[in-house]
Formats: sequence, structure tokens, C-alpha cells
Amino acid sequence: MTDTAAVPVTSRPTEERYATRTISYAGHEYTFSVYKGFASLVEFTPPGTDQPIEVYRQNGVFNCQDTGGPLPNSTLTITGGPLELDVELAIDDTPAKPGELGPIDTIEVGLKRRGTPVTPAPRVRPIRGGDQVSRILVRERPQNGKGGVKAFQTDGGGTVVVTNTATTCPPDC
Repeated sequence: MTDTAAVPVTSRPTEERYATRTISYAGHEYTFSVYKGFASLVEFTPPGTDQPIEVYRQNGVFNCQDTGGPLPNSTLTITGGPLELDVELAIDDTPAKPGELGPIDTIEVGLKRRGTPVTPAPRVRPIRGGDQVSRILVRERPQNGKGGVKAFQTDGGGTVVVTNTATTCPPDC
């Protein structure tokens, strides 16, 4: 027999870490998946237009207390469309010091027909589908530098821009 009283364990529901959205454009479906602790906004500009389509916009605060804050490493996945895209990019947004924001401000990805694989950009590299990426532009936060453009080819498959200003708990609880 023990003197210890049983304490009920309370748990909060775990929030999905990735947002997955499918959009239809010109009779084709595109699916995007992005880590909610990284992205506050994802926009897709289809080929032949200059009007971006909002794919994802953060709503509220992403609760990542179970991981101690936003994960520094995540992925961006883009599939579908007339080019049968199958692209997955690894993102390394590791902050220079604990408690700081990661260095990536935005990522711009140009898409194309299969061909020559793209040269990885600082902090972003293809896991698969690098031959369907025409360029990767990583804009770093002003205090961290300018980022860089890798590869210069046409974006016949459109452009995806991911903005990294997600509100997370922690630190904003």
C-alpha cells in the first residue's frame, strides 16, 4: 500500500505540425505541405501569370510547446500540376543562438520541367525533385546577410514563395 495519491494526467491535443493544402488551377491540382512553425504565408504564382494564389496563411498561434519551440529543420513539399511536380526541399532554419529567430526570412522556389538539377541554396536543398526546381532564392533576415540565388533557368512551372514569420508558442504563449 502506498500513501501516494493517483494524480490524473492531463494532456492537450497535439496539433498537426504540417499544413497540407491542395489548390486547383487551370484544371490541375497542386498540393503543398509546409511546417506550421516555419511558414506564416505560402503563395503560388502559376506559370504565365503574375497573380499569386494564397495557398496557406497562418491563423492564430502554432503551439509547439511539445518540441520546446519551432523545429529548426523542416520540409516544403510541392506536387501535381501539368508538369507532375514531385518536389521536396529540406529547410535548415537553425538560429545562430538559442532563443533567436532562424536566419531565413523568405524562400522563393521556381519550378520547371524536368532537366538539370538545381544547385542547392544556403540552408535549402532538394531531397527529391531537384531537377524540377529552376532556382531557390533564400532571403535572410536583415541581420544575417543577403541570402543567394542558385541557378538561373526559366520558371515554366510557376513560383512558390514561403514567408517565415510564423507566430509560435513558445515564445509567444
